Amino acid sequence: ARPRGGETDEGGGRSESVNKQDWLPKLQAGFRRNTDSEMSMNGFVVGGSIPLFSNRKKVQIAKAQALSAQLMQEDAQLQIENNLMALYNEMQQLKEAMDAYDMPLLYKSLDLLKQALKEGQISLIEYFVEAESVYKNLQARMQLENQYQKVMASIYKNEL
Repeated sequence: ARPRGGETDEGGGRSESVNKQDWLPKLQAGFRRNTDSEMSMNGFVVGGSIPLFSNRKKVQIAKAQALSAQLMQEDAQLQIENNLMALYNEMQQLKEAMDAYDMPLLYKSLDLLKQALKEGQISLIEYFVEAESVYKNLQARMQLENQYQKVMASIYKNEL
């Protein structure tokens, strides 16, 4: 609910109206006891003031402050939206990178390597060299999934 046209938000409108009231003359009446001298005196006090220069441009300052607060709120909202869009784009890129790994094929490769080792088709050194490359791919996939879960947590952190 943004202010339109001549409307103002609640906070800015109040400070503007208070500052507009400061332009009215101030009248003062009351009872006063003077204890400054050795002799105390009681009496009534009547006075007034006309604000010619004391409240100069306070209404304009209040309007500028209200506009500044509104613009700061809009800026914060835009920053949050931009951050959310960046997280969403990063999430999509991580998802695509994770989908590039064929997990069943990697696990099947490990099974075939074990079977080849048992049947004597490859040596133990060849098995470890090939298994290491498969495990590196599995580790890279798990790191991507870790980053993906962190990004998803950042996206959904405010929905709780």
